[in-house]
Amino acid sequence: MKSATYAVALACSASLACSKKEAPAPAAPPAAPTTCAPLKVLVDGEQLTGLVHGLAITQVQGGERSEQVQVFNHAKVTCEQVLSKSGRSVEDGEIDVRANAGKTMMSKGIGFDAHSQLGVEIALMGTAPTKPGDKVTLCAPETTFKPTAGEFKGKSVTVSGTFTGTWCGEMVF
Repeated sequence: MKSATYAVALACSASLACSKKEAPAPAAPPAAPTTCAPLKVLVDGEQLTGLVHGLAITQVQGGERSEQVQVFNHAKVTCEQVLSKSGRSVEDGEIDVRANAGKTMMSKGIGFDAHSQLGVEIALMGTAPTKPGDKVTLCAPETTFKPTAGEFKGKSVTVSGTFTGTWCGEMVF
């Protein structure tokens, strides 16, 4: 019985290979969502609150672009600081969560504290920003991970929902 199944599969493969029909067009990427739940961050099942101050930048690397929205638990971080390539001092008690959507090396992921969880499909909702002050909104699916570094190392972190920030500008690498 096994050999009959393989023979049928082989015959089907051979007939497709010899077909004069063109291959089907690749599927279009999924459409961006039109709605997204509010941002939710859980650490070991407990919801973190106060993550309301969002800043956004566009990262440009090798001609590719990605949008990043970083949301903080305080309003002390400035656009100048998030655009600085030399880094910044982190406030005592600061918590931040970030999402990246696009095509640069660090896109398609969620960051929390000192940990980055790559390979997460983040969607840009609406259009890309064009001037400082524009709102940028990204949508993240529910993603659970255990950070490998930082204050939350080894804890179960779940992130999902809407990341909204005020666009600061471009950071070109």
